[in-house]
Amino acid sequence: MSTLTPAENLTEEQLLSMPHLGKTEMIDGKLIVAPAGFEHGDVALALAGELRNHVRKHKLGRVVDSSTGFWMRSGNLLSPDVAFVAAARLQGLKRLPRKYFRGSPDLVAEVLSPNDRPAEIERKIAEYFETDTRLLWLVDPEQRTVQVYRDGRVTRTLRGNEAIDSEDVVPGFVLKLEDLFEQPD
Repeated sequence: MSTLTPAENLTEEQLLSMPHLGKTEMIDGKLIVAPAGFEHGDVALALAGELRNHVRKHKLGRVVDSSTGFWMRSGNLLSPDVAFVAAARLQGLKRLPRKYFRGSPDLVAEVLSPNDRPAEIERKIAEYFETDTRLLWLVDPEQRTVQVYRDGRVTRTLRGNEAIDSEDVVPGFVLKLEDLFEQPD
């Protein structure tokens, strides 16, 4: 993760007009670029694809990728690796927001990268829940585990032949860890 430049005076329009640099966040007025490795991208896309298929089939809302920004109550702009926003929160819109989303996703999935620092991850998790995220999955490809968070606290750690389920946030969605962490043949 690297800091590009102080961004305290950048407007949303200026941020959106910048060249696409991959996953970019604005934290405490600083623009953060957090490129990820191959394994990270594979796991994030596997999760996003399965979740999106389920959500679209059942018309539950929208699933977006890490290039989508969410404004937190703190004023920080976070971009989770995978995010779900429930249909109820999108009702009444004539079209999806073209800019950043105001508020946090209902479900956040953050996939750990080798360069992630625990204190930074903990801070982001706190911000998501302070801005009304209902469920968060912290996915660790190295350990092949998923920590499940509710109300900002770990409620369980999944491993082995267990499966992620989205409880009441995305009804009916279940994904086996062996499918999420599938290794090449």
